[in-house]
Amino acid sequence: MRRIRACFLASIILLLVAACAAPERHSAAEPKGDLSRHAVEPVRQAIDLRIDPDATDYSGSVKIDLEVGEETETFQFHAEQMSLDSVTLVGPDGAIELTTEEGEDGLITATAASPLAPGGYTLSIDFSNEYDTRAVGLYRMEQDGKGYLFTQMEAVDARKSFPCWDEPRYKIPYQLTLRAPALHTVVTNTPLESESLEDGWKTHVFAESKPMPSYLLAIAAGRLESIPIEGLSVPGRIYAVEGQSGLAQIAAEMTPSILEALERYFERPYPYRKLDFVAVPEFWPGAMENPGLVTYADGLLLVDPQAASIRQKRSIAAVTAHELAHMWFGDLVTMKWWDDLWLNESFASWLGDKITQEVFPEYRLEVSSVRSTNRAMISDARPSTKPVRKPVESPAQIMEDAGMAYSKGQAVLEMTEAWIGPEAFRRGVIDYIEASAWSNAEAGDLWGALSRASGADVEGMLSGFIEQRGVPLLTLEIEGHTAVVSQQRFANHGIQVPAATWTIPVTLRYSADGEIRSKTFLLDEPSMRVELDEGVSWVVPNVEASGYFRWQMPRDRLLALAADAEHVMTPRERIAFLGNARGLLNAGAISGGDYLELLEAFAGDSDPEVVSAVVSGIGGVKGAFIPDEQLPAFGEYVRRTLRPALDRFGLERREGEAETVSLFRPRLIGWLGEEGAVDEVRRYARELAENYMKDPRLVDPALARTALYIAAIAGDRALNDRYRKHFEEAESPVERGRYLRVLGSFPDEQIQDEALLYALEGPVRPTEIFNIARSLPSTDASTEKVYRWLTENYDAIADKIPPNFRSLLVGFGGGCSKERLEAAAEFFTDPARIVDGTEAQLQKLTERVNDCVSLREREGPAVAEYLERLARK
Repeated sequence: MRRIRACFLASIILLLVAACAAPERHSAAEPKGDLSRHAVEPVRQAIDLRIDPDATDYSGSVKIDLEVGEETETFQFHAEQMSLDSVTLVGPDGAIELTTEEGEDGLITATAASPLAPGGYTLSIDFSNEYDTRAVGLYRMEQDGKGYLFTQMEAVDARKSFPCWDEPRYKIPYQLTLRAPALHTVVTNTPLESESLEDGWKTHVFAESKPMPSYLLAIAAGRLESIPIEGLSVPGRIYAVEGQSGLAQIAAEMTPSILEALERYFERPYPYRKLDFVAVPEFWPGAMENPGLVTYADGLLLVDPQAASIRQKRSIAAVTAHELAHMWFGDLVTMKWWDDLWLNESFASWLGDKITQEVFPEYRLEVSSVRSTNRAMISDARPSTKPVRKPVESPAQIMEDAGMAYSKGQAVLEMTEAWIGPEAFRRGVIDYIEASAWSNAEAGDLWGALSRASGADVEGMLSGFIEQRGVPLLTLEIEGHTAVVSQQRFANHGIQVPAATWTIPVTLRYSADGEIRSKTFLLDEPSMRVELDEGVSWVVPNVEASGYFRWQMPRDRLLALAADAEHVMTPRERIAFLGNARGLLNAGAISGGDYLELLEAFAGDSDPEVVSAVVSGIGGVKGAFIPDEQLPAFGEYVRRTLRPALDRFGLERREGEAETVSLFRPRLIGWLGEEGAVDEVRRYARELAENYMKDPRLVDPALARTALYIAAIAGDRALNDRYRKHFEEAESPVERGRYLRVLGSFPDEQIQDEALLYALEGPVRPTEIFNIARSLPSTDASTEKVYRWLTENYDAIADKIPPNFRSLLVGFGGGCSKERLEAAAEFFTDPARIVDGTEAQLQKLTERVNDCVSLREREGPAVAEYLERLARK
């Protein structure tokens, strides 16, 4: 599953005692899941559903072949929030009487009248249910007054759709029969084998699937239309709701080369019989890797071929590569239990970006991915951080800290590949896939395969980073021709964390008497002396930003490295340098003034990706240091820092310019138009917004949303009314999203309040209700306004989102205010609102807010003085 960083989840979240303590580990042999305690396992399941997208409920039956391993009277399966109309068990000697009892999380305990002897049995269940309306499980939605059915089963929502063994270790073949009104198209993971028509209903019988876990089952039904994906090694189509299939052409054109590159990497063909995509209007994740039927949020997949931006194309490529990497890593080989979710997501993120870089090098994904690593390190510096691989004992814990599985896990795999070499890494992956194809695996299986392929102790290195929380800090001192390299656990200023050590692959690049040299070693002790060459003038401590660690060196060496950055560091290294500088600021190792000067110096970089990292740094400065009364002085800093980049890259796309310039320009214009209040930029944005409202094809698609936003921040009610009308009449998901995401951006507070009300009462889908809240100006006052909106409308909001997301609403208490933090703690721990995961989310929120308040108190005066001094120049 690819969770887009701008989506709801990403907007809300972003016992060791000795230096030589062992990594936190949990036993691989420990039983996982409620069902594993019983000696009854499924071996095959048939599902027969009678579904109508224009109705509100459905019915069906399942027939599950079971294998009883040892004599028992009881067994368990999952069936949550549905009516079990008939439950029967047939064994070698005929029917067996069963009684059932429902427990927590849909766990059904079935008890036989007499003990079940080892052997084969068949469990048959008739059931009825209502469609979900919050975009999880088997759910219903409407588009243009027409009903559609879609599914999202990960992590534990298959059990809300039909009875099953809803744990990843139960990987079995499924055979679906779907009965629906004849006018509806119905698709699932496997090809259609036969269909028949009777009384206006069509029965669709689909081929039996390869072994798969329940969370990968997928169904789409309704007035769907489709286009073919030509050039695949298997049949493939892209499905969309009525009237939108013409927007799928770019995705259809990009997919074959991505799949071909993945087949080359794994040295084996795509494992399934077809490859269909479906664009879903209501969808919480960015996409989901269901084999044979990958589901996407429609705004991600469907774009106008005549007006697609570079960012949209890059997103389609990257997300598709991620989801198709899952076909081998996650689908063909599946984790045994949710503690190895990272095996799915880290690998798919890493390989997806690698394949995108191979097939579409113009997008330079290998450079922009460094910023994701920097964000992971910020979270990993806090005491509440969790290991990438952690025990999972309840459904609420499955997606807790999922961002670390994506970002930190990807960074650690990248570090591993750089250490043992790409070919050894690939060979280990291929061996791992071969050993566990159509089955399950766990972390040690991958580590062992990589160790055998490389001859290195990959397990010893990886276990420290995957099963141990935190990020290392490397301290580098140069003594003549010797580098003294030390490690400790990194922490923000004033925070105490348990000590830890890692086995860290490190490569230094340095200049010795004018020649460029490098040194690679494993830092597996608290401190190590590394011999270099005579005449060392500068050292880059993290070559190609491939290491997952923070680093520091004496201030004079740090500033000298920054002063000559473009000559001694690659773009990846320069982006990582800026992220590392922010980490050092958080730790109190450099001052706020020094950090602002570094950002200003790097703003003159010739690489737009580096300047984009500068913009990210400026955004962090605003959130941490700039109260509303200092916004004018901050605006001057923004103008001074970013105006040279605008002069260099221009307001409009130039013939022959790099794609990364086009990707960066909207951010540049956005910051100079909003925070910088540059008249030229604001006039240009208003002109683009007017043209876009006349005809979207008149405007560079890369700039459309930015133009609408900049026009809004100085707009009036008349413009807001026009935006709302365009939103309601939008013909494409992209156009709809562009207008919705600026409706709260107007300066008038009454318009903002009305926009927030519109999010709940207007034609806004459940998956869109937070888009308006995120569009309000990024000020302390707006943060407070959004928090009040959430708390005043909590029940209405909570009813629209999946229950397992409710704990994440705690994140709206963020910002830089202890008073709001105290109010949020009281509000969310009210017995009427507390849910599984609330305590963990409150701990994270407390740390984030306290970090911000501490940083503002410690460095705020220095930053204010720097800005005032700058304004006087």
